[in-house]
Amino acid sequence: MELGTEIPVWVYSNCDTVELFFDGKSLGKINPGTDWDKMQCQWMVPWKPGTLKAVGYKNGKQITEETIRTADVPSKIKLSVDGEGLATKGKDIVQVRVTATDDKGEMYPYGENRTYFTILGAGKI
Repeated sequence: MELGTEIPVWVYSNCDTVELFFDGKSLGKINPGTDWDKMQCQWMVPWKPGTLKAVGYKNGKQITEETIRTADVPSKIKLSVDGEGLATKGKDIVQVRVTATDDKGEMYPYGENRTYFTILGAGKI
C-alpha cells in the first residue's frame, strides 16, 4: 500500500467513548452507539507503518485498551477457538479462527496464503 493512502480504522466498543492513537498521538475520540449495529467507531488514517492503540472509557475513566502494530511478512499460523470448547460427548460444533502472524506474533491482516487441514478422529471440517 502506498504511504499516505487513507484507510478506515474501525473499533467496535460498548464503552462510552473510544480514543484512537497512532504512534502515541491522539487521532480523536468518538462516542459509539449503544445498539449492536451502531457500536462501530471509524477514523480515516493515512497509512504508514506504526502502532495503533484504541483506549476505551466509561464515565470518563479508562477501562480498556488494545494495541496492534504493523506486521512484517507472515511466517506463522495462529489457531484460536471462538467461544466454548468442544463438549466431551455427543454432537458439538466449534469455530476455529486461523490467523496469519509474523515472527513477533503480530497479526498480518491481508495474508492470502492457503491453509489446509486434516482432522484425525471423528471430527469433520
